[in-house]
Amino acid sequence: MYKSIISISLVSILLSCGSSLTEEAPLENAQENIEETALIDNSSEVELIIEDVDADKFKAISTKEGTIILDVRTPEEFNEGHVTGAININFYGEGFEAALDTLAKDKNVVVYCMAGGRSGKTSRLLNDKGFSKVYNLENGFGNYPYRD
Repeated sequence: MYKSIISISLVSILLSCGSSLTEEAPLENAQENIEETALIDNSSEVELIIEDVDADKFKAISTKEGTIILDVRTPEEFNEGHVTGAININFYGEGFEAALDTLAKDKNVVVYCMAGGRSGKTSRLLNDKGFSKVYNLENGFGNYPYRD
């Protein structure tokens, strides 16, 4: 009698362990599928780059085809001299953010001001707006040696 009770208990334990193992396998597979889906979803996200660059790197990036050269100084500062091909959107001007929204978000944007403060703020703002590659000229146009 004790042998049959022990046998029944042993069989119950084995069955419960076996069912536990078979139930975990689908959960593990489901977890793998979720992780694979997450990887696929993450790979489609656009990487956002914001980088402070020195004058040499700024010049190299600004000469690439399709790059937007953005001068955020006042129109008076802009008229005193600017990087060739730059567009001027006054940081202090009315409609500044709306004007930024008209720029192509998938292009490289190199941005500068006189000393780096306004362009640094603009770089972060562009990045927040979803611009994919934003490069800020360190120390600004006041220290830029490649003037025309």
